[in-house]
Amino acid sequence: MEPFRPEGVNLPNVMTPGAWALVIGIIAAILSGFGFMFFKYWTKIRVPWNTLGGYYSAKFYIEPGNTTFIAVKLVLALQKAEALLQKHTKWTAVQLKTSFEKICVYVKKDNAWVDYWGRKVAGEDPSGKPVVIGADFAALLHEMAHQAEEKVDKAIDEGHVHWVEKGIRAAEDEYITWLKTVP
Repeated sequence: MEPFRPEGVNLPNVMTPGAWALVIGIIAAILSGFGFMFFKYWTKIRVPWNTLGGYYSAKFYIEPGNTTFIAVKLVLALQKAEALLQKHTKWTAVQLKTSFEKICVYVKKDNAWVDYWGRKVAGEDPSGKPVVIGADFAALLHEMAHQAEEKVDKAIDEGHVHWVEKGIRAAEDEYITWLKTVP
């Protein structure tokens, strides 16, 4: 005697078109949800750069809380820093233009802060990343010099050992003196 089997139990496992549509709909909803979450995360972590008219294709971002930022002053500071680097170093105008034409400057709300390594700094130039400077622009020429070293010399003097002989220290000194005269 054969055991009792309800009708349809021995049928092959076949999904109907409606079942496939339901599975595909659920997968699409899950992927859309992940896509939306990734989009929200990506737009939240990205810095909304602003175009800085008057200096090549430069862009800038002002950290929230910075109440002293003036775009015209940043343009003047970039122009002055480049001119002083050209005046005091061996770098040519073409080399400096190439180094700075797409510069991105992140302006902090404070003049100095503590960096990743616990040092108090007024500027940072992470390799291949935007220049980060304090609200007073005092470190701008310094960080631009690091960019020029990276792009022109293909080597950064992290310890600033040769900056006096390269003329960078003279450019820095003149830049700081100039910066004190700009309102």
